Amino acid sequence: MISQLIKDKLQEVKLKQSYEKRKEIRKYLDYYSGTSTNEYIKQYFTGDAFGEIPPSLTNFTRKFINKISRIYTLGASRTTGNTTELYNSLIPTKDVRMKHSERMTRLVGTIANRVYWENDKFDYRPIYYFESYFGTNPFKPDAIVYPLLNKTSDLSNTESLQWEYWDAEKYAILDEYGNASSEEVNPYGVIPFIFTHKEDQLDSFYVEGANDIINCNEQVNIGLTEMNLGLRFNMFGQPWVKGLRADQGMLRTGSNTILDMGDDGEYHVTSPQGNVQEAIENIKFQIELVASNNHLWIQWAESGGEVPSGISLMIKDLERKEDYFDD
Repeated sequence: MISQLIKDKLQEVKLKQSYEKRKEIRKYLDYYSGTSTNEYIKQYFTGDAFGEIPPSLTNFTRKFINKISRIYTLGASRTTGNTTELYNSLIPTKDVRMKHSERMTRLVGTIANRVYWENDKFDYRPIYYFESYFGTNPFKPDAIVYPLLNKTSDLSNTESLQWEYWDAEKYAILDEYGNASSEEVNPYGVIPFIFTHKEDQLDSFYVEGANDIINCNEQVNIGLTEMNLGLRFNMFGQPWVKGLRADQGMLRTGSNTILDMGDDGEYHVTSPQGNVQEAIENIKFQIELVASNNHLWIQWAESGGEVPSGISLMIKDLERKEDYFDD
């Protein structure tokens, strides 16, 4: 009885962790692609805030991730002895695929790269979300299962979510309930995936992604939206009246509206005393801090003052590269 309860509780915890992990990866991909990022900051504002102004969104996640992904900037030189030319003819897309895989590894933390043999050539595709199953080695999966992409752009497609399962002996297509709709022998004898990690694994197979960049981008979007809300209130102020009759409804004033306040009535407009420059400096500081932690540096466009020389900028970039190579 107790043993079964413990197993059920562990299963519940693992399912919750899996669900949260998938949500996290979805968020990372949304910020990288700039898709619906306003949905992530709505919870920090009241329902009427976005009726006053649209959310202010910027996307530096993609730029940061691309900048710190430097391994395949110029491609790779591969030699296999006398078969180098033949091997290169079999991997025409490898440099392009690996460049994207490096970026996604920097973003997500751990991805599975599916190796295909198609049309007499190798091809590679990243799998961002997957579940792995282990034997004796907790850092080397013996099996993997991941959701297949649905043809969502096809309006006639009504298929349910499907999953693909691989181990060293077989692969299968599963429906959303875990039932196998097809099962075949694995022709490779190994799982056809290469797992890449952002950095060395510590106490888990999975490595944390670029949560510092994502969180900073989210915080900056919140700050920009709040700043623009403050600017709107500074421009128009908060109107308030004194002596309004109890039987008179509240009206939004304007140039074409008359407000009857009686003989002793008063009308005032109070503007908040927010400091826009301090808000801008705070946003700059947050971006500079996360850039520095990822061996990047920010050069803001400024008018006036001393302009840094090209040599000084090259030296600064060299220092960043040395830190990057050391990591």
